[in-house]
Amino acid sequence: MELIKAEHLKTKFEVEGSFYNIEIGSKVFECRNYAQVYRIDSKNNQWYDAIFVLANPGLCTPKQSSYEIPHLSIEESSVNYTLAKTDNTQYQIMRFMQLKNWNKVLLINLSDMRAGNLNEFRGKLNEAKKAGFESHSIFSFKS
Repeated sequence: MELIKAEHLKTKFEVEGSFYNIEIGSKVFECRNYAQVYRIDSKNNQWYDAIFVLANPGLCTPKQSSYEIPHLSIEESSVNYTLAKTDNTQYQIMRFMQLKNWNKVLLINLSDMRAGNLNEFRGKLNEAKKAGFESHSIFSFKS
């Protein structure tokens, strides 16, 4: 099987993410709670072909540098999709979608905190714990 190049995937698929920031004291936590990968002609499909649960959003960022990421309080939640820059994991998901002939998938994460690698992610988890930011996951319980 031949590897499908990113340039080709960009003509077939798009990625949107729902980004938010939470400021606790002097620390800002950059987060993304959801992302969707879809064929360009299937954005408005109501149903997802699959849901992927990943560790964290990586360094996924909004595609438009002018996009203002909402600042939320710890009690708030928001889902505001905007086009996102595609990362390597998302390209792999696109390749899998191409093989399965899927049109749209949802990506959720064990944690919403954006980090480029697992060491950075562990550090951010420790910072979040110290700051009392425990609701950075859709799996966290709110009392």
